[in-house]
Amino acid sequence: MDATEQDVIKEMLPRIVEDFDPLYILPCLYKLLPTQVCSKLRTFRYRQEKVYYFIENALNYLTLDDVYKVFSYQDAYIFLIDEIQKKIQRSKKDEVHYAIKIKLFTKDRRELVEFRHRLKIYSLTGNQISFDKEVNDVVKKWTDKSYSEKLVGNERVKLADRYFFVRDAQCENMRLKYERNLLCTDVLSEIKKVTPFTSNPVLVSMMYLARKGSAMIMSDPALREEVYKKYIETAEHYVDHLPACRETGLVFYIKYNFLCLEYEQTRDSSLKPILFATAEKAIDHFCREYPKVASDFHNIFFIKLIHLHLGIGVLGNNIDGVSITSRDIESAEELLSKLNDRELSDRWKWGLYIAKSKIFLINKDFQNALEYAYKAYKHALQGSFKREIMVTAETIHNLSYRKYWIINNLDEVNDVITLLSDNTKMPDDQLPSLDDIQAIVPDYDLLRNQNLIDYKTYHVFGDGSVAQAVLSRDGVGNHSSIHWSWGLAVTMGVYISGGISGGHLNPAVTVAMACIKKVPWKKVPLYMLGQYLGSFVASAVIYFVYYDALNEYDGGTRMVSGPNATAGIWSTYPQQFASVATCFGDQLLATGMLLICILAITDERNMETPKGLMPIAIGLIVTVIGMTYHLNCGYAINPARDLAPRIFTSVAGWGVGVFSYNDYKYFWIPILGPHVGAILGAFLYQILIGFHWPEVVEISSDIQIQEMNDKFSEKEKEVYTNRGISQDS
Repeated sequence: MDATEQDVIKEMLPRIVEDFDPLYILPCLYKLLPTQVCSKLRTFRYRQEKVYYFIENALNYLTLDDVYKVFSYQDAYIFLIDEIQKKIQRSKKDEVHYAIKIKLFTKDRRELVEFRHRLKIYSLTGNQISFDKEVNDVVKKWTDKSYSEKLVGNERVKLADRYFFVRDAQCENMRLKYERNLLCTDVLSEIKKVTPFTSNPVLVSMMYLARKGSAMIMSDPALREEVYKKYIETAEHYVDHLPACRETGLVFYIKYNFLCLEYEQTRDSSLKPILFATAEKAIDHFCREYPKVASDFHNIFFIKLIHLHLGIGVLGNNIDGVSITSRDIESAEELLSKLNDRELSDRWKWGLYIAKSKIFLINKDFQNALEYAYKAYKHALQGSFKREIMVTAETIHNLSYRKYWIINNLDEVNDVITLLSDNTKMPDDQLPSLDDIQAIVPDYDLLRNQNLIDYKTYHVFGDGSVAQAVLSRDGVGNHSSIHWSWGLAVTMGVYISGGISGGHLNPAVTVAMACIKKVPWKKVPLYMLGQYLGSFVASAVIYFVYYDALNEYDGGTRMVSGPNATAGIWSTYPQQFASVATCFGDQLLATGMLLICILAITDERNMETPKGLMPIAIGLIVTVIGMTYHLNCGYAINPARDLAPRIFTSVAGWGVGVFSYNDYKYFWIPILGPHVGAILGAFLYQILIGFHWPEVVEISSDIQIQEMNDKFSEKEKEVYTNRGISQDS
């Protein structure tokens, strides 16, 4: 296909996505596309992903006639062929060659564009003094009638062009620096007044329409549809009468920001391909300008496309509820690799680091995500970009909230965010460092291990039910109550700490999750310390609560076996008939089933168990394991639940017999067996189920920051809640 035909296919993508299903015509595709392409097409879970993949390969492998064959297969999509043919005919009829159009420009064009681009760089780097000096100089000359009226011919036109460019530069500068709406200033009216005096009134009229449409949308988003048709689309029609240049590229730039804002608000996936197509048009027009201008805008759109792939809004905010596929992440990383951050201004270094922070967030590396968010904040502050500062401060707070949240230090955290939100320009050496933030908000896991709390709760309930049943000689409680108590104990433990650590109650589960990269290895020792310590403390609590009942039951003689044995309240002991192999296999199987079920419940790509119901479901797993694998050796399935109480009973009166029982052949089984079984169960789930899902990452802001917002002033809260997005910059 030639360039025009490819452009039409890309333009038709939203229409094709709406109706087309590649699997329906798969026999035809096998005749036209490589086998590996067709095979991969079948692996995608969603129809839209199949369509995008088909179009991507159709542009590389198929002729236009081949595309027609695909759509006419069994007469399924003939209507698409008609639309494509009409668009191609219209495109070839209306095509205006750049060689002809370029005559519309004067010989002074390059000087003007470089002057305008210099003003843009001043805005993006926060160099307001230089910006104001250049702008005031031109405005003074144009408004001084005694000066401007003396100019004749080309000199007056050149000054008019220059005046238009400074007013146009003010459009983006006012949004970035002063957060002002253009409708409240005289900038747009001045652009309209100067239009007849410029060398190219068509170009100036086009920019007036685009800028006014952008300002109106910023002022009242409810006018979006009306403004788009009246101003943005009209400005786009002017593009056909002008050469591809910086200003025509800006029209597509503003259109892109407009569509991006709509995408943020509606989460309509059909807008995504339109955004990519609009970005391609903008890049094509910018790249026909002078090298420096072309290079800068090329980098800017690279960052915009990276943000689109990663679900990032115009101001760096996270777009909730959008899917980010593995292909999106790969594309974003590829674009990032092509950027040289030394060529970027502060505004776009901010955008670059916001993107890097998001990638680390997707990979659940909160430390690096926070570090890059802080780098983004520094560049927003250096450029005095008010909205970017506020949004980045919110991002830092969210990341801090996830990794560092301690409710007692909330006021101190907000002090840091207040500092980050200060719009006063500060030198780098006075900015608070990441270490300063971490000093105020210490690592929650290191300061106060929540596993100690949830495991203590879990073990107190579980062992309490056993103690009650044993010491009452089944008068108060029995095997059924024990199974249900352990299951409910797990449920309560997960509810207590699930929002912070994920509810790690079992060292075997923690290690298995680390083996399949669902938990960072650096957290494993800390979790295990909490698990074993919590179990030991819970054992002591049960001992003292039931101390009198113990003495009544065994007369003060602590026994491991026999009719008055009580060691089994705390740890598991095998039946006489159960061999070492039977006990080990019992623990391996039961813990393996535990992991398979946990992974199935928590796998967002499986049955999508609601988050609030996960603790109940996991507790039911433990209950059913107790009801089915209790006989042989008491279903320990948890090394901490068995070893720590065994150590406690050895020092609390039961002695070395808790380890030497069955000639030391058993005590190690509830430690090693669950670990081996959990790891095997985790890998078995991944091999049979987990590896077969399409790789989709769901990203959403589930962190509530109301505590912080309540402490902000009303003005600051208004900035958070009423984000009018400007298309100007």
